[in-house]
Amino acid sequence: MSLPTLESYKESLPFGWQSMSTNKTILITGASSGFGHESAKALARKGHTVYASMRDIGGKNAAKATALEKWGKEEG
Repeated sequence: MSLPTLESYKESLPFGWQSMSTNKTILITGASSGFGHESAKALARKGHTVYASMRDIGGKNAAKATALEKWGKEEG
């Protein structure tokens, strides 16, 4: 089962990220999967500085943390 993308929710987001005209520094919790993961990537693509956090990056989320870090370096 695939999760809905952030794009499908952007119209209903309460803080209006899609209309931010200046780059912001944003902390995303729960970035290992789901909405937190998609939010972190979408906001980074828009040019914001995103700090993506998740639990247990040395254990069960190690591969996810590495993948997200790699994605961040590749995307700039």
